[in-house]
Amino acid sequence: MQNDHEFRVLGPIEMWSAGQQQHIGAARTRCVLAVLVLTPGIVVPAEALIDRLWDDRPPAKARESLFVYVSRLRASLRQAVGDRVQLPGRAGGYALNADPETIDLHRFRRLRRQADALTGSADFEDAAQLLREAAVLWRGPALAGLSGDWIGRMRDSLEEEHRAAVLARIEVELQLGHDADLVGELHELLIRYPLDEGLIACQMTALYRTGRASDALDLYRATRSRLVEEQGTEPGRALAELHQRILVDDAELATVPAAARAVPAPGAETLPPQPPEFVGRAGELAVLTGQQGMAAVSVIEGMPGVGKTALAVHAARTISVRYPDGVLYLNLHSHDPASSPLSAGEALRRLLRMLTGPATQIPETLAGSWLCRFR
Repeated sequence: MQNDHEFRVLGPIEMWSAGQQQHIGAARTRCVLAVLVLTPGIVVPAEALIDRLWDDRPPAKARESLFVYVSRLRASLRQAVGDRVQLPGRAGGYALNADPETIDLHRFRRLRRQADALTGSADFEDAAQLLREAAVLWRGPALAGLSGDWIGRMRDSLEEEHRAAVLARIEVELQLGHDADLVGELHELLIRYPLDEGLIACQMTALYRTGRASDALDLYRATRSRLVEEQGTEPGRALAELHQRILVDDAELATVPAAARAVPAPGAETLPPQPPEFVGRAGELAVLTGQQGMAAVSVIEGMPGVGKTALAVHAARTISVRYPDGVLYLNLHSHDPASSPLSAGEALRRLLRMLTGPATQIPETLAGSWLCRFR
């Protein structure tokens, strides 16, 4: 069932239900929600909540005041989402029992993880799309409208996550050859982050590929001067090497990388090692390898230790060339004293990982609703 409520921290603190923004309360009540929603399901001790609400200046009756704010937040939650989100008191603290998918920060992090996986498999188009979706979740500075030392530190930390995601998207866009489209965006970003060498490298690359090598070199010189003057340091190795490549008109740098390349299907390398000695079983091998026109699906039965796995692996290696779309081996650990048997969900997840399917289509939990995505 799709969630019809949402908590937002990537901007002003907001709670939405049925498409409508819901009332939370005053700043301290919103702060309690912000602290709890960042770590859903995890108990935050009352002392930590007090520190984050009042820094080092708590009132004389801080615990009583905290209880009031928690009670008000519970009332707001109950009115907005009923019993679907609980805020119990546990072990001297409080936990917000909310589905992480209802929290914009956790959706942002999931999209980033999936995009990283796609980038690693050279699926740049899908990676860029996920990173664009992640960017839309940001509505301004995180935790906007709240103040305090802890809030400030958390806001800075989340901003670094945001900047890293922006850089990751731009690097993927460069892989796709969107150089001209990025120059203007990078210019604006460098006004905010003038010494971010990752962004500077991207802008130099985009400028060079769009026929503006002199502008790329000017940017490097200006960056180097500023680093020396303000921080007493030289540009990092990666930026210096990029500068040299532009100076010598590196043909490889001028070539836009392929947008994506096919990921090879898993082959016989996924199988366990070939048994050092395998003799006999000619009749069984003939059946398993299809030499007698038998069905393509076979089941090997027998007592433990009689060589079922060795037979299956030998047969699989013999016929693996017939299956260019992929060869999979999955150990269910049904007789492994050191491991628990795989659940259906874990077995399916591992098979999908072997197939290097798009990370967007590999769920973190088993649910019948997503199975149709692989039909």
